[in-house]
Amino acid sequence: TLPGARARPGSAEAIPLPDASVDAVLAGNALHWFDLAVAGPEIARVLAPGGILAGLWNVVDDRVGWVAGLARAGGSAVIGPRDTPTGWRAETAEALHTARFGSPARAEFPHGQRRTADSLVAALATRAGVLVMPPRERADTLGRIRAFLAGEPETADGEFTLPMLTCVLRGHRGYPSRMDDEETRREFGDSVNMTAKQLDDWLKTDESKAAGQHKDSESIGHKSGRHIVEILRKKKDDLSGDDLAHMRKVVGYVHRHLAQRPSGDVKDTTWRHSLMNWGHDPLG
Repeated sequence: TLPGARARPGSAEAIPLPDASVDAVLAGNALHWFDLAVAGPEIARVLAPGGILAGLWNVVDDRVGWVAGLARAGGSAVIGPRDTPTGWRAETAEALHTARFGSPARAEFPHGQRRTADSLVAALATRAGVLVMPPRERADTLGRIRAFLAGEPETADGEFTLPMLTCVLRGHRGYPSRMDDEETRREFGDSVNMTAKQLDDWLKTDESKAAGQHKDSESIGHKSGRHIVEILRKKKDDLSGDDLAHMRKVVGYVHRHLAQRPSGDVKDTTWRHSLMNWGHDPLG
């Protein structure tokens, strides 16, 4: 339905987009699944300075009496900790702080879904907490919900509106500053565990030259490695803006690549060789 929109496979921890290439990253009912220690820097990488990260959740409005009763009848497996306004606020209190997006703004937008008892029970049956129940427990839970809806005047007959809220958490990626540069140097130092000599020697090997995605005769990672060697041999005050930008790119790459570690012995794998081209030896 949206032929002008590009859809690409990826994940929050490994976004297939260039640095500073988007103005907003949006996550619908998904941010709580992210590994924000990895996804936070990765989202910051693809966002332009001043860009927005927004998480959106649809919750039921249990300030309405019969909806609160529904939550009690279904239990926490049906109406979970992020599924009501109060629970959502508590569960997401530290979310964007962890991802280093500053103090987030919050907003709640009321709306409703037209439902019948049958359609509401069918929708609740698809929730994760219900899907993993043993069959007898699932049947008992859904039967209890159906009985509750049959006994409430608002839901007993025909269609009704399920009161809902879309709850939004919004943070901004900061503009570059001196503090950002200090943080970049610190994270680069944590990510790059090879010395300039170790990396320079590694880049001369056939394994290094064969690893990674090639652009012309040299892979992207190999070219990056040569820049990292230059950075490691510079004094802190001699680092240029291009150097700092590349250091941020290195941090993002190392985080993403470490999250994709294959099983088994990685000593002679392309995965390890690619990481080493970016200055990080996972066995170092």
